[in-house]
Amino acid sequence: IKTLTGMRKANPALYDGETRWIDTDKPDSVLAYTRECPSQKITVAINIKDAETEVTLPYSDAGAKALLEYGVKFSRNGQNLKLSMKPFGYIVLQGK
Repeated sequence: IKTLTGMRKANPALYDGETRWIDTDKPDSVLAYTRECPSQKITVAINIKDAETEVTLPYSDAGAKALLEYGVKFSRNGQNLKLSMKPFGYIVLQGK
């Protein structure tokens, strides 16, 4: 909980951002959204199933870094992000 509270306080998009849901190619397995304010964009993806999955998200920020993750490997493919996710895996990405 301390990690999440600290992350929220340190990232304006999490406390003052607008939420936008992301359509994924696995809507029954992966929940994804962005929180964005003028100075920052945060993208979150969560595997809500008890099974491994791969999902592709539209994602154009080449300079993103993972702030928090569990059970996720990711790679960029042009304007998309490909995620290989373990059961209940998640990732929080900070864009520039």
